[in-house]
Amino acid sequence: MGDSNGRGTSRVVEMVIDPDAWGIEPGYRDARGHWVEATPDRVAAVLAAMGAGSSPPPEPAALVLEAGEQAHVGRGEVLTESGEGFAVDGVLPANLPLGYHRLIVGGQERELIVAPSQCPLPEGLRGWGLSCQLYAARSRRSWGVGDLADLRLLAAGARRRGAGMVMVNPLHAGSPVAPQDASPYHPSSRRWLNPLYLRVEEVPGAQAAAPELASLQRAGQGLSRLPLIDRNRVLELKMDALARIWERAPGPTQSPRWADEDSLEVEGWARFCVLCEVLPGPWATWPDQFRRPGSAELESFAAAHRGRIDFHRWLQVLLDDQLYSAAGELPLVLDLAVGSAGDGYDAWSWQDAMLPQFSLGAPPDPFNSAGQTWGLPPFDPWRLRALNYRPWRQVLRAGFRHARGLRIDHVMGLFRQYWVGLGSDPALGLYVRFPQRDLLRILALEAHRAQALVIGEDLGTVAPEVRSTLAQSLVLGCRVLYFEAEAPELWPQSSAAFISTHDLPTVAGLWSGFDPDPEIRARLAAWTGLPGDAEPARAVTEAHRVLGRSRSRLRFMQIEDALGIEARANLPGTGAEARNWCRALPLPLEDVLAQPRLRELSRLLSA
Repeated sequence: MGDSNGRGTSRVVEMVIDPDAWGIEPGYRDARGHWVEATPDRVAAVLAAMGAGSSPPPEPAALVLEAGEQAHVGRGEVLTESGEGFAVDGVLPANLPLGYHRLIVGGQERELIVAPSQCPLPEGLRGWGLSCQLYAARSRRSWGVGDLADLRLLAAGARRRGAGMVMVNPLHAGSPVAPQDASPYHPSSRRWLNPLYLRVEEVPGAQAAAPELASLQRAGQGLSRLPLIDRNRVLELKMDALARIWERAPGPTQSPRWADEDSLEVEGWARFCVLCEVLPGPWATWPDQFRRPGSAELESFAAAHRGRIDFHRWLQVLLDDQLYSAAGELPLVLDLAVGSAGDGYDAWSWQDAMLPQFSLGAPPDPFNSAGQTWGLPPFDPWRLRALNYRPWRQVLRAGFRHARGLRIDHVMGLFRQYWVGLGSDPALGLYVRFPQRDLLRILALEAHRAQALVIGEDLGTVAPEVRSTLAQSLVLGCRVLYFEAEAPELWPQSSAAFISTHDLPTVAGLWSGFDPDPEIRARLAAWTGLPGDAEPARAVTEAHRVLGRSRSRLRFMQIEDALGIEARANLPGTGAEARNWCRALPLPLEDVLAQPRLRELSRLLSA
């Protein structure tokens, strides 16, 4: 067409995308209450990664409801996961059972998830637990790293001193090959367990192979005399020993305690492990035919490496058995990391649902003035919805396995996540909203099935509605003595109480000046009433006395505090020189459990 002057024209139609509709927040209030704007270029980068177009975001694939909620869905039927059928005459029946069902309306099928409104929380729950970095808790029989047999020993010792539970760091699977990442919060997979935690001597067939394993055992136990954890050497020794046992007498490749889905999923993990052993470098650099699961070439690879794949399946069966045994001594609270590494199994198997050009992190706050980026790629919330939240369900199911409690690291990520572009300044991130209602309902359903409580780590920059919503769902929040302005007697009952965390100074380190923080030290001095020249051991005692006065349902003793250790487990924002996640306890676990100090502090928390 031409205008009245006969000249040709073209019209450029600018496509307008509403960032808010896609869950991108225009900015946020930092820890000091200042408004931080999300710049247009950062917003545009996230929209492009999500594939946002002129159409509105897609509707969720699954319908997630609370039990008794009578949603209007039209005429059809519900087929429950147990095989029962319910007719639907416009409105869903109020008596649908909890679970994952199929809703069929007008010939169209979608998943229907019916969940309880709250997570389980035992009536009258009140007690204390022991918190420990398991890798650091080495017994005299350990091969350089605390293992699941040590967890059983720790749980039995804690039970004798009146503890109601033991909480440990994430036990997630790391890389199947060296180098090992020291951080338990940077796993390859949150769905599987780390073979470093196996006690070799308790593996079926180990006794028959004992003469062959003797030199490996001596070398492994020799590592426990070193002050730092050498994960690469532990992996080398244990994988050698386990391979020798397997070659003599291959064991079962699936656990009788696994669901059908677990038996299928472990195959993917085992294939990935063997690919890592055969192919150099991270998976993003592998030949095209192996960069994604499910290719015809991968099937041929699996057939050619069947024995080694079955070996890695067997390792997970062993881990399941040994964790089950440890859980029989005392209820365990396991830890769920906030994400998994970009070069790991979860990122490989769920790559269509994750955005590798971003990392999860946290904005600057008074304790991390530069902000944080964790090297963990986020899920695209829209693709997560399209998958019926299956990744979230699988991660939770793995976390609750053999646990009576689950601590969810950075639980605010169920509400919104702070995304930082790879290589960008952590201060230049933005927040993306997640479907909190659906994620919390699925959490409640999986917790109900496991009959386990949930603790949400809600420290840092927290949106105002987060803590009240978590409390309504019976997710226990965290109260840390170092941070609180209110007296412990005023803390909410719906909380788990701590003196410190693995990212903060220990009491002894803070009080002695080894790990100085004047602000926190002044706060601790105010809580305890101690003079500045008091001995660190007395500061430890008084801090536990104060914590014992809290109204929180659960109070946790950090084993590093009980031993008067000065170095914290992790100093955020530092490199390898800080030896983060590598320090072992200074005494064998048998001697740790015999310490009178442990008994003394346990009495203060039992008051």
